[in-house]
Amino acid sequence: MGQQRTAWHVGFFRLIEQRRPSCFEVTSEYPFGTLPQRADLLLVRRLDLPADDASARVLRRLWPEVRREGIVEYKSPASPYAHRDLLVLLGYGCQHFSASADRLPEHTDLLLALAVSHITPSVTEDIQALGWRRRAPLGGYTQVVGGPFPLWIVELDRVSKKERDGLVGMFGTRRVRDSKVFQWCYENVMQLRQKASPADLVGFDEMVSRFLDVLTPAQRIAGLAPEQVLPRFAPEQLVLALPDDLLRGLDATALAQLPETVQSEIRRRLGR
Repeated sequence: MGQQRTAWHVGFFRLIEQRRPSCFEVTSEYPFGTLPQRADLLLVRRLDLPADDASARVLRRLWPEVRREGIVEYKSPASPYAHRDLLVLLGYGCQHFSASADRLPEHTDLLLALAVSHITPSVTEDIQALGWRRRAPLGGYTQVVGGPFPLWIVELDRVSKKERDGLVGMFGTRRVRDSKVFQWCYENVMQLRQKASPADLVGFDEMVSRFLDVLTPAQRIAGLAPEQVLPRFAPEQLVLALPDDLLRGLDATALAQLPETVQSEIRRRLGR
């Protein structure tokens, strides 16, 4: 847990770091002690700056709950929640709290958060096994009480819908058709391949494929040279990427050879 860096984790860190309130610092893969353990995210409230939690553009409900520091463990599509992962997060919290007496005098000064696409039976079983209980969810945020530290479970799919944040939903299981989502991915994730080996970014191809899925064929090929486009798409996809005026000029016999779903879409676009 936290020892293998994946493209999902790098992208999730960039999302949180870019859209955090300015009164927070976010550190990726924060090491605990001398052991090879790393939490996915460490949130540190800057007490020397005015609190501006309301300015957050991601996970808006979480920041106000962080009194001083927070540890976030993100379970990605490439590495979903596994039985007892909650115990590992708790272990991180205990280690960090014990080593931070000067910064965290009270247990309530440290928040633990588990970010998942949705709450699975394994999560529920682990909560019950620890003798903890869940409170009623608030727009995708569920408080878990009974442990030594404040604990929240963040369901990224629900938060995405509630906060109308398609980007954070992509780090769960939602697919939101928005070109801005792909643009963010291209600027923050696609270029990672140039800086790290594929072995260091487990799940990279899967993540990029997920982001590509939100684009229409026309959006996918925008700005690409023909030799870059043709090998990547099936003929019917290329046809649908054509503007309506060119579609009208295509031979009817050739169009009749396309799958019925493609023909139906062409008829809809041309009003036939």
